[in-house]
Amino acid sequence: MFIPRYLLPQFSLEELGRLQDRWNTPRGEACQEQIVRMIKSGAGKNFLEPARQQGSLPILEGDSDLRGFEILDLDADFPKGDNFRTIDFRYACFYHSTFRNATFLQTRFSFTSLHKCTFADCQFGSSGFYAAELEEVRFMNCVFMDRSTMTHCEFKRVTCQDCFFAERQFHDCRFDEQTFVTSPLERPRDTAWQVRLDQTRFAELHKGAKEAYRAGGVSKLAREYFFRERQCITRHNTQGLLGKMRGHFLECVAGYGVRPVRVLRAMLCVFLLFTVVFGVRFGFPKGLLLSAGAFFTFGGNIQELESVCILWTIGYIAESFLGICLIAMFITVLANMWFAER
Repeated sequence: MFIPRYLLPQFSLEELGRLQDRWNTPRGEACQEQIVRMIKSGAGKNFLEPARQQGSLPILEGDSDLRGFEILDLDADFPKGDNFRTIDFRYACFYHSTFRNATFLQTRFSFTSLHKCTFADCQFGSSGFYAAELEEVRFMNCVFMDRSTMTHCEFKRVTCQDCFFAERQFHDCRFDEQTFVTSPLERPRDTAWQVRLDQTRFAELHKGAKEAYRAGGVSKLAREYFFRERQCITRHNTQGLLGKMRGHFLECVAGYGVRPVRVLRAMLCVFLLFTVVFGVRFGFPKGLLLSAGAFFTFGGNIQELESVCILWTIGYIAESFLGICLIAMFITVLANMWFAER
């Protein structure tokens, strides 16, 4: 269940103010300018440590401490390597910035705010986004490995396109109607990553997005990702031929209870099939009325069955049974779709 950051016990307004205010002093501004220059030059593994040991970054409380830091209008291409290893970006703010080819290993993004930022061809390893606020952020062709998850995060107009997720990415998040997550890749596009997503995890990936859209009240997309989740369960997580056949039947006929058009299509197919069968024997006008009487159970033209063998009566009963089942299913699925949005 999504919980806003200000209701989480780990969130502290006092800590937020203290960490951000330290960068607004003359000494803090000097440190910030120096750190930005270091980031623009490619950052690197433990890039803060030498300067801190020399005493040129006196406000830092550790070699990975960039809590409350602000990054504004940064546009940088990073070299291959550990650019932001173990950096702590808690309560930090990123504005109008673009990161290309950056690598974030064991990086913390707790209570971080990101606005109009782009991460292109970036790698995230063991990096956690916790209670972060993302607005107009784009993740393009990024790789998320080793429990790099997003928990209790709020997404507004966010795009995740052509990304690889090694496991379920979204936990207890909230998406708005302008947030889009394209289908996850089975393997990273960067050939340097020799990994492949276990297909049994696809369902969990879609489940995370489904719950996030549901938390944001976006019923249409929540239904779409529920459908994808059930598809993946049928194809990759269901054991046994009978279970798979049952799953494919529910998908084809009812869309797992979220696509009434599929039920309507099944109704039309059954009705047309029996219309053709009865039309061959009794002629089209009489066959049409007989089929309609059976399907909708009003008994039209039923007297025609008195002059034929019992097999035609059995067929009539079979169509009546299918009609009752499909009409009931259509009403149920339609009601499920309508009332889920209320």
